[in-house]
Amino acid sequence: MYSLSMKMFSFALPIAKECGVKIATETFGSTFKYQTCEFFGRIEHFMRAYNDAKAIPGCGDMMSICIDTGHSHVATRFDNPPVGELIRKVGSEIEIACLHIHDNDSYSDQHNIPHGGTIDWIDTLTALEDVGCNKVYNLELDTRKYNRNLITDAATFGIKVMRQLLTRKFGNN
Repeated sequence: MYSLSMKMFSFALPIAKECGVKIATETFGSTFKYQTCEFFGRIEHFMRAYNDAKAIPGCGDMMSICIDTGHSHVATRFDNPPVGELIRKVGSEIEIACLHIHDNDSYSDQHNIPHGGTIDWIDTLTALEDVGCNKVYNLELDTRKYNRNLITDAATFGIKVMRQLLTRKFGNN
């Protein structure tokens, strides 16, 4: 898998550079079916793969990361750090390009609204602030679990919860 990933990055990064876009590799999680960490599921493996891809000649500036809070939270069951600690560790070495914000119970990737699981959101937001990550807070919610007539309401509620969290953490800025 490592060789295949490096082959993919070696192919994709020059195209990204030519097109002026970045590629963001997403933080790890687990495969629920097999109850194991997925490939690059350990922070050390993830960082090695990221750094090796970043070292591809002439293309390193096109490589970035996406912190996926749900994936990272599920990975805590496999001796990975809590989401806030992961953000501090990764963000101290790498600029975080984007975020996928969602919550879960740490057993499966549920894409719930914040506080719909067990992530420590104040620590997570503090960690993002600690590493200077002032990116768009992109909610990655699974609204398919709601009745079709409630999808818009569920998404609106998710946004309200996120706004309340950000206001509680940072004030009305």
